[in-house]
Amino acid sequence: MKKLIYIAPIALIMVAGCNDATRVFDSEIAAINRQTEVLKEQNKILERIAAALEKQEGGEREHQ
Repeated sequence: MKKLIYIAPIALIMVAGCNDATRVFDSEIAAINRQTEVLKEQNKILERIAAALEKQEGGEREHQ
């Protein structure tokens, strides 16, 4: 019975530590997901710029 009195607080501390670690991990995953969305939007913008530059370059070649 005395062992249980010593083990119980340690177990509670370990469980609380796991919960904190899980929360940190989840917030890191959420940050990565937000960064991924930003990169997708930037990629769309860069694709539009590249298409406009290709179109402009094609038009300049026709005039030469």
